[in-house]
Amino acid sequence: MANTTKKITIKDIARIAEVSPATVSLVLNGKKGISKETRYRILRIASELKFTPNLAARSLAKQHTNLVSLTILQARNSLFMEIASGVEEVLQSNGYSLIIVSTYDDPDLEVKELTRAQGRGVDGIIVSSAMLDSRAVREVVEEGVPLVSVLRKVQGLDHLNYVAEDSFRGGYLAGEHLVKLGHKRIGILTGTPNTSTGFGRLQGALQALCDAKVPVNEKLIMYGEFAKEPSYLATLSMLKVPDKELPTAIYACNDDMAMGAYEAALDSGLKVPEDLALVGFNNAAYTSLQTIGLTTIDVQAHEMGRLGAERLLELIRKKRGYKKPLQVVMDPKLIVRRTCGAKPKEDA
Repeated sequence: MANTTKKITIKDIARIAEVSPATVSLVLNGKKGISKETRYRILRIASELKFTPNLAARSLAKQHTNLVSLTILQARNSLFMEIASGVEEVLQSNGYSLIIVSTYDDPDLEVKELTRAQGRGVDGIIVSSAMLDSRAVREVVEEGVPLVSVLRKVQGLDHLNYVAEDSFRGGYLAGEHLVKLGHKRIGILTGTPNTSTGFGRLQGALQALCDAKVPVNEKLIMYGEFAKEPSYLATLSMLKVPDKELPTAIYACNDDMAMGAYEAALDSGLKVPEDLALVGFNNAAYTSLQTIGLTTIDVQAHEMGRLGAERLLELIRKKRGYKKPLQVVMDPKLIVRRTCGAKPKEDA
């Protein structure tokens, strides 16, 4: 259902406070020359009406704060920290500061944090945690606020600026690799389904199994919440199926979930990769450690963050061509290490 709530404007506050819109603007921007009584009345009304400053209007007025907001899934997820490092690299060299907030794939929290970002007067927003059907992102973009989505896409928002991963292709590469190694009982740990990454990474792997005519056992597909702890518990449950249904391999839709599966396998008395092959997704920095050696899908997270930040600055500064949306999809790459049981190849 469409959001029919009328957005409060400076004119609404001015009408109720019986002052001019210019006076309201002066108060909200902290300017001097307004009596304490009038200032208090305007601020009280703005608070009661839950007024959110219009970020697009501020940009038009060139009242830049040199602040950018970045929404991520959560700080404990290494992929988003890698994206943030790419964003920060560009922003710092251009004199901007970064505010990072977590939304935990909660649609209501996404709305709240994007509203807060506008209230802080940031010059632009980068979202790397957008939901597939994000109403919040849609409204911000339609208001003309400089916004770029990094990593994820939003369904049906054709004019969205984004630098995204090819989730489906990455999932396909993971599933195809395990099939080529001879696995026919493959478990899958999935992420949030209402995200382009959660949906694409799963569907890509399922398509690879289908193309190879490998049967899919629904008991071996479990929700891992894009997090280590839930995936640990999910894997323990997955390993309790009858012996003839036990997975010989697990594909986890991100590396944190893969590590949860790894620990569950070890605690169940299994060896990786001898008893259970394992493939993750993201190519987090820790996955290359010799003690881990996780086979995974690289998505160029740092580069996504860097390109996304560069595009955001073009939107903020209204560089030539900024009105035409930039839509980049990064090619995923299979990184073969020891956990899948295949011999690592430098160019795999």
